[in-house]
Amino acid sequence: MPTYNYSDIVKYNNFFDEADYNVIKEKTGIGSNWQYGHTSLGDKDPQFTKSVPFWKMQLDEDRFFSEYLLNKIQQKLDTSFSLEQVYANGHTYGCDGSIHVDAHDPNGHTLLLYVNPSWQYAWGGSTNFHISEGEMFSVFPSGNKAVYFPGQIPHCASGTTRHFKFLRVTIAWKLRTNE
Repeated sequence: MPTYNYSDIVKYNNFFDEADYNVIKEKTGIGSNWQYGHTSLGDKDPQFTKSVPFWKMQLDEDRFFSEYLLNKIQQKLDTSFSLEQVYANGHTYGCDGSIHVDAHDPNGHTLLLYVNPSWQYAWGGSTNFHISEGEMFSVFPSGNKAVYFPGQIPHCASGTTRHFKFLRVTIAWKLRTNE
């Protein structure tokens, strides 16, 4: 596996324009198609039974996410991608993610969008990237902030604290660079 460093994790504030961001918030809000029981690890992973479940909303069939926003992502990052999948993750207190990778080769990348319009550090909920043994890089949620990173970097969502009374929502686009 290649070696990565902090510069491989790229943060973008206000990634989508306000109109698109408002539609994203509406489509992932209360009354949406959330399902409980998703984990960071697949059911074939030996650690699966130790993985904590959380909320998930599959968005592959929603053309707003799988086509319209994918095109915006390609334009903004000036890269051609094929979409492997897109979905929303929802975390509440006690729903920590497990350390995992999103891809097993260097062509796999992830764009992670934080949906909650505001965030306080006291709420926890960072995404933790494990750069090397003993080193971790954390990104805290902020409305419409996106993080783009190689899918081979091990990472996880840290749980929210008891002070956070809502659903921490992210949208993950699992991307493959077209050569």
